[in-house]
Amino acid sequence: MFTFTGSGTDLLTRTVCMVTSRLDVHSKVLGEIRNAGPADQAETVGRLPYLEACIRETGRLFPPVTKTFHRPSAGRPVGTKEETVHYFPLLQRDDALGATVHEFRPERWLERALDAPAAASNLFLRGPRACPGQDLILFVIKAAAAKQLGELGLSAQQQRLARDPLPISFPPIETQFTAARSL
Repeated sequence: MFTFTGSGTDLLTRTVCMVTSRLDVHSKVLGEIRNAGPADQAETVGRLPYLEACIRETGRLFPPVTKTFHRPSAGRPVGTKEETVHYFPLLQRDDALGATVHEFRPERWLERALDAPAAASNLFLRGPRACPGQDLILFVIKAAAAKQLGELGLSAQQQRLARDPLPISFPPIETQFTAARSL
């Protein structure tokens, strides 16, 4: 949870940019939010699978935590300073994963079996290093996104995010966030 302040905020911001930069996705998310119920109820947040898919797909394309470092311990002499770096943008966007690896396709997360790009995603890590707060993080980001998109009408359209293929790294924010409504 120590990384949530930075990485959670990055993932939320990037998701809002991705969703509002694509008219069809934005319309679908707004419809889902409208049909789910009041954004301040936990049950409502649980009824937002497409919005969650948008969050996961944004994280796959632009991971908020870009790298981790660790020292392998098995079979290494004491005092060894070697480190392994996992650089997620390159691992998750490997062209060998298929033709859609650089495309924003939230639907891939709604299928029974994940396609190769979704299956390769390491947004919350795996195994003993898996994020123990994954469900809480997704819940908080979904709730915040539903409130911002649905109630405030927040928008942050970026031309570079409106079309595929997408760049390897998230482009600098080119527009300001605007709200159609106020609280």
